[in-house]
Amino acid sequence: MRALAAALACSVAGCAHAPAAGEEADRLPVLALPAVGPEGWEPAQAEGKVVLLSFLTTWCFPCLSDLPTLEGLQRAHGEAGLQVVAVGVDREGRKVLEPFAYAYKLPFPVLVADERLRNGQSRFGPVQAVPQGMLFGRDGRLASAWRGPLSAEVLETEVRRVLQR
Repeated sequence: MRALAAALACSVAGCAHAPAAGEEADRLPVLALPAVGPEGWEPAQAEGKVVLLSFLTTWCFPCLSDLPTLEGLQRAHGEAGLQVVAVGVDREGRKVLEPFAYAYKLPFPVLVADERLRNGQSRFGPVQAVPQGMLFGRDGRLASAWRGPLSAEVLETEVRRVLQR
């Protein structure tokens, strides 16, 4: 019964997966993906920052409803060291993500997922549903992960907790 409860909690809340031993050198390789839209991106911009990755698609209503929360977090905590990064996993890639990024004028970069990510494979666990988020500390280590939308209050609390480390 406990195993079932744990599995259910994991599937609802998401599971954090740490990188395997020996993978310390490039903890956030996903950040090397190409960016689209008005916000340019170089992976070095994440060094020493708390990074909130949000996996999304342009057609996912819960993903779109998360955008104001992500924008608010970036604006409120960017100077304190938060970097929000959206990773678009749309099958059509740049074709749909570039107009999306320009239309929404997001204050954070939108990256185009590679084939591996579009197929749900990530070093930090599967990307099986959108929206899905991962929060990394300043040291690049995975601090938390979740599937599905979270309330603005929960995300704010989690971001503040990791920023204060």
